[in-house]
Amino acid sequence: VETNSTLFTLLFTIFNVFIYRTTVQNDIIVGTPSADRNYTETENNIGLFLNTLAIRSRVDNNQSFNGLLQKIKSIFFDVLDNKDYPFEQLVEKLNPERDKSRNPLFSVLFQVLKKINTNDNEKRLGNAKINSIYAIESIGDFDIIMKAIEINNEQIALICEYNTDLFEKETIVGFLNMIKELCKDISKNPDKKIQKLNVVTTKDRDKLANLFNNTKIRYPKNKTIHQLFEEQVKRTPNK
Repeated sequence: VETNSTLFTLLFTIFNVFIYRTTVQNDIIVGTPSADRNYTETENNIGLFLNTLAIRSRVDNNQSFNGLLQKIKSIFFDVLDNKDYPFEQLVEKLNPERDKSRNPLFSVLFQVLKKINTNDNEKRLGNAKINSIYAIESIGDFDIIMKAIEINNEQIALICEYNTDLFEKETIVGFLNMIKELCKDISKNPDKKIQKLNVVTTKDRDKLANLFNNTKIRYPKNKTIHQLFEEQVKRTPNK
């Protein structure tokens, strides 16, 4: 599907839809790192020039995915115009309520990493084979850090770092499956309303419908509800 947008914008919008569908919060702030040298004064300096951008977007449940994508594209133009504004000064100016254990503006970070070509991994030095290993470094303490990597111009790999005090591994695997389902549904119909986009796998849908919803239980047909209730009270009076 052609969206006339960058890979970052497309994936960032999908990630925002995921956050909305899992939290039902429509006012969303997601951080993303920006590493640029936009001034000639810094060109010869050694070191990493990294700034963190706080990108705020509002999701309308009745809006189509394509509509949200266009909205976030326009937001990015404003963000890029101000990307050199130091994050520390922004926090100081906004003066939000502070918690030393959390980022002052957002708890979720999104990043698209440099493209990887696995076909170039193996090289030879004489009779020896040399293979490249790509290491993904952690960049801070957040509830969730979602990283996307384009592989061989054909696939997108998602890597999720998460706070183990807040999430179990199974929960994060479920989140990644939800994003995968979103991508499938959006690729079929990007004009579909956000509230209608599918985030549940077929396996999970069957589990919800048949396993978790299986509430059948045998009970005496010759007694009323209040009689059964009284008997239960007598059996377990302290519970």
